[in-house]
Amino acid sequence: MTGTKFIQRVYGSWDLGLNYSNSSQNVQFNSNLSVGYRLPKLEFSITNYLNATNKYGDSTVSKKEDVDLTTLIFLKRSFFILTELGWQKNTELGLANRFLFNGAFGKTILADNHNRLRSAVGESMNLEKSIDGGDYIGNLDGLGVIQYKRFYNSTPKLSIDADYYIFPSLSDWGRVRMEFDLGIKVEIIKDFNVGLTGYYNYDSHPLEGASSNHDYGLNFTLGYQFGK
Repeated sequence: MTGTKFIQRVYGSWDLGLNYSNSSQNVQFNSNLSVGYRLPKLEFSITNYLNATNKYGDSTVSKKEDVDLTTLIFLKRSFFILTELGWQKNTELGLANRFLFNGAFGKTILADNHNRLRSAVGESMNLEKSIDGGDYIGNLDGLGVIQYKRFYNSTPKLSIDADYYIFPSLSDWGRVRMEFDLGIKVEIIKDFNVGLTGYYNYDSHPLEGASSNHDYGLNFTLGYQFGK
């Protein structure tokens, strides 16, 4: 239920993960910080995701980082308007900087005591720059979004979040980008949880300096959650 005071409308979480693989000698650090504010017909949230990987004895750090400011405007009959203002970096895909704006119109397809499924379509505009330098390049993409959440609020609390974004390019015909994020959390003591976070990014036409056309990561995390 939406609170009547400002602090009761604020919610968020912070999850941290550190993993080491002896076979590859890779050290991977993960941080996912999210803060939101909910009104009856409006919701704001800001998230910062960081995944950094370093191989022992190598000074090179592979980094993926995302910052997103999201607004949801809830309309009648379960429809909504989604806007996102963001910044991205992914050295594996050759991306030094991407500034983007997403706008979409969607509908909540399913909402009950344990499930929420949303889908939306729209457009995305961005400016991106390769890690090899050069000028910023502007792009216009189509946008498709599917978001699913499974949750149990009884003790121990459990949540599963899956977000899928697809960006078929309208200005660079044939280019397709995809982003998939997965988060699983289980409460161990009040407001503290253990979890698993994963992501998969794909770019059919990656930028100069890319090591691959896809990037993925998987981390075990410890986290704190408040307000929900």
